[in-house]
Amino acid sequence: AIGTAAGTASAGAAASVSTGAATGAVSGAAGVSAGAAAGSATGAAAGAAVSAKAVALIVAGAVAVSAGSVGFFGFALPAMRGDNADEGWEVTPYSCTYDRGDPPEWQKRSDSKVYFYADPALWQNYEYIDIYIYDHDGDQLMDWGSKRGRMTDEGSNIWSYDIAEKGFTLDDDSSYGVIFSADWDRQSCDLIIGNDCLGDMAYLTGGSVENPVDSNKNCDIAEWVNADPAVYATPVLVTSTGNVIGEKLFKGDTFYSMYCDFLNGGIDRAIKENGKSAKQTADDVAKTLGLSKGERDRAFKEADITEQDGGLARSGVMLKDFRPPDDGGHVMSLDEVKEHLDEFLEIGSSKRRDETNADLVQLTYEKGVLHYSYGVVYDHDSKSARSGSSTSSISGAAGYDIPYMKADGTVTIFSSEALPGVTEETAVLWQSEKIDQYDNVFG
Repeated sequence: AIGTAAGTASAGAAASVSTGAATGAVSGAAGVSAGAAAGSATGAAAGAAVSAKAVALIVAGAVAVSAGSVGFFGFALPAMRGDNADEGWEVTPYSCTYDRGDPPEWQKRSDSKVYFYADPALWQNYEYIDIYIYDHDGDQLMDWGSKRGRMTDEGSNIWSYDIAEKGFTLDDDSSYGVIFSADWDRQSCDLIIGNDCLGDMAYLTGGSVENPVDSNKNCDIAEWVNADPAVYATPVLVTSTGNVIGEKLFKGDTFYSMYCDFLNGGIDRAIKENGKSAKQTADDVAKTLGLSKGERDRAFKEADITEQDGGLARSGVMLKDFRPPDDGGHVMSLDEVKEHLDEFLEIGSSKRRDETNADLVQLTYEKGVLHYSYGVVYDHDSKSARSGSSTSSISGAAGYDIPYMKADGTVTIFSSEALPGVTEETAVLWQSEKIDQYDNVFG
């Protein structure tokens, strides 16, 4: 093993290498450990260091080591150094541990149920607790908001869900996550679940983190009472804004694979919401995940992302950095949007009518961005969407549109193609008269 610090050895330091085939005297910096050469090897070095990221060389002939470089059969190679040594690229390994709070007393049971303690000090005024279980590898086990996830009230704020009775099987070779929800309104954060968690109880710690799919909300941190927290904890996830949350990786995930997934889709949404450039967003996520610059560049190559004109392009198409057009117009303030509210309501209603049969339910203004919330009442029993009827639950979608006033005074929207305004103002501009009918609007 040849250390990367070999070049710092003092003049006159020497090492002798015996490979069984040749013996060579070396003047300079070297540290060759036993086993670095095939055959027998002895070496001595003054001032040389062997780094953790060393290069193992197995040779059948003589090896010469000079200060700062490795000579291999007459070819000079630069001394290798860690990827993290790139100038201006400073990272530390990702590490996160949440406070486990005060776990309730619970003796794990020998059954196929998952238990959840809904701490009354944290969750109140709900009718039901529901569970959502998903396969991290991609298979959908149940719909979000489905009655199939309804838990059973065991009393004393304890709820249960029988996995086997509901027809679920957790494969030990797969990765699963679980979310608990009070009336599909307030929810826990994701929590890794496996067969070792059956019979155990999840509980709320009292902490909260950014909702990974909706940065406008927080979700409450949940942990298991007995399951090994080194395995079954909050999973590491990249949020919709490009932040990183969570404690442990899902089985099969690596920080590098997560970053590749982010580049292949998540970054598009993140730069719509975080107000940062695509380049800054990509770099920040890589550094947070503890990746080296070399790993970032390799992920760029796999995702067919290149740096162009100070930004990023995927397959030759620039990722939007949200810069407003240079046409004399401007991103509108809250007061300006209020003055033109009818025009924006028509824009939002027409936009959604062209795409689905959903109702425009709410229009809010936040930090220069208009959020259109749409609702479709969904009847899980008939598996059909019935706009305007009162059934079990609803689904919805939101638009992220920049209110923009052109130089001539006309208003329009840019679908996340302009830089959000710097204002901190936030306001609900309009709500449908049917708002009570939509007991939950996602997005």
